[in-house]
Amino acid sequence: MLIGVSTLALRGLRLPEAIAAVREADFDTLEFVPYVWKTVGEFSAGERQWLQRELADFACVTVHSSGSIGGRLTDDDPTVQDRLRTEYEGLLDFACELGARVVSFHHMDDVFAAHVIERVRGESIQVGVETFDHDWIRGYGCPQLGTLFDVGHAVKRIEDELQAALARWVHEQAYGIKQFHIHGVAWADKAKLDHLPLDEANIVDYRALAAEIGRLQLDVPLILEIGVRDEAPERNLDDCRRAAAILRRW
Repeated sequence: MLIGVSTLALRGLRLPEAIAAVREADFDTLEFVPYVWKTVGEFSAGERQWLQRELADFACVTVHSSGSIGGRLTDDDPTVQDRLRTEYEGLLDFACELGARVVSFHHMDDVFAAHVIERVRGESIQVGVETFDHDWIRGYGCPQLGTLFDVGHAVKRIEDELQAALARWVHEQAYGIKQFHIHGVAWADKAKLDHLPLDEANIVDYRALAAEIGRLQLDVPLILEIGVRDEAPERNLDDCRRAAAILRRW
């Protein structure tokens, strides 16, 4: 089971410290979010080579677009569209350079999808879009292009029969899922709060979810997005370590 930590949880650490902390916590999988430190274009050739060396001993590396320059590919302003598309294209190249197993994005449109399909041809990298509209992504007809299934975000959308609906959703999208984001969800002031530890009033039955993932034989990364709102890297990493133990026990 490929269980890893998102560097979103490690804000406040310098980049070398963050990578070392994940390794020392005995994680062999890491999701690298460059925007914790700077935009993709600001990483020099030397820094990219250093990252390749530093990440080479991880069993699995993924790259994610959280915290990028903002906007949407469908923005009414073409300047915003072009700026974000350029940033996303750079992130895709960056992930390929690092030898990432998965790169994931928050947005997709036909223009960027065409670029992705051409860019990943002949590469081993998989591409996930953080959406629950699997039919839309599948419509592009590229086996390497699928979805990033964020469990916490899914739970916030479900109103009734939470666990059954969640299992059904995973089952329906199963073979297009390239990666999961895992975090706890709890009720707070009559609303669902996500990105929490798995062991604090969590309303998600991860035992059942892990069993469903096992039944479907999904060999994809499970990335812990815990504590990403707080600049408390040591606490967040401890929470991720406990979450990993919970998932492995199930």
